Amino acid sequence: MRRLSFLVLLLAGIFLLVNGCATPGLPGSRNLFYKGDLEEAEARVESVRRARGRNRVLFLMERGLIYHTNDRYEKSNRDLLEAARQLETLETVKVAEQTGSFFSNDLLLTYRGEPFERVLIHTYSALNFLKLRKWENALVECKMALKELERSPFSYSQPFTNYLAGVSYEIMDEYDDARIEYEKVLKARPDIPFLKHDIERVLAGRKSSGRGELICFIQIGKSSIKVPFEVFVPPDKRFVLPEYRSRNYLCRRAVVAVEPVCSLPVPSCGGQMSVSSESYLLTDLESVAGKVMKERMEKEIAREVARLAAKERISREVERESSELAGDITRIGFMLLESADTRSWQTLPAKLEVARLSLEPGTYGVRIRFLDAKSRMLEESFFEQVEVNPEKVVFLICRSVL
Repeated sequence: MRRLSFLVLLLAGIFLLVNGCATPGLPGSRNLFYKGDLEEAEARVESVRRARGRNRVLFLMERGLIYHTNDRYEKSNRDLLEAARQLETLETVKVAEQTGSFFSNDLLLTYRGEPFERVLIHTYSALNFLKLRKWENALVECKMALKELERSPFSYSQPFTNYLAGVSYEIMDEYDDARIEYEKVLKARPDIPFLKHDIERVLAGRKSSGRGELICFIQIGKSSIKVPFEVFVPPDKRFVLPEYRSRNYLCRRAVVAVEPVCSLPVPSCGGQMSVSSESYLLTDLESVAGKVMKERMEKEIAREVARLAAKERISREVERESSELAGDITRIGFMLLESADTRSWQTLPAKLEVARLSLEPGTYGVRIRFLDAKSRMLEESFFEQVEVNPEKVVFLICRSVL
């Protein structure tokens, strides 16, 4: 028994050291990403030659979002769709992984993403397809995102995904399904002024108005990250659980300003007008992450208690078969192996927002200004030549990491 116990500890330690560590290059690329150096972040993450095993899906999610933010939509989808395919093959947990993690920690498990992260894989894929003007593909990804949302074991909503699905259904002239998704968003976010108009428009079957639509999908801030917190059970028991912690970021809201591009004096330009709009919060990912962790904490604690009980049985067996010292050494070894699984999709924003404007056909310059809590401008994204056509939708995607 003594030999078996120490063998279990040794194997668990080896597995932890070899497979539990983060993918090389990922922390550095995340840091560069949040410094705003997207090109260097992309180069750093592309330099990773080997990202297999238990962190493969996480790597694909992170790199896919870096590509997305850097307007590399096809590259982004290659990674995100591959992450989705990988997750489909991970429905069953390997027995060896479960056993190893039970006697060490959950870092030995292959990362499958939180339920809301799995929704966002398809959400971002849909955004990429919209920018690539592949409308059918975008709708397929929206349907996959909605399916993930429906089968989540946690009670939370992601109105950004529902709104994106509504837009995609509307583009494909599936007005009843678009209405259903817009109504879900209205229920969650009744303060957004254009939602009732969206519902009225699809109820009317999108009758011709001669105008076009500008939709700005806006991402703000930095997602919460998982950190460990320790729980000690006297006299010698310890377990470690993950919790989400918010990160500091300056940006609090965005304003979209649209100006016609022409030689005539603004605000009038052949029927075109200068307009502006706030962006409106759809999904607060900080809130979603916190809610998911709170709901699963009871299960996490129960698993840790069962894990402690199993380890204590082994330690007592070692003590009975060998010596008190051997039992104490076994307990210490188990305690040292305790570590929370703090892996998470760290390049996600804190908030997903939208601004939607109905415009006369023409060419516009669009400024998206990111503001702090005191409405001071932090940065601005400027789109010089945005063509708005009758009865068509044009999409802009923008992110502030400040």
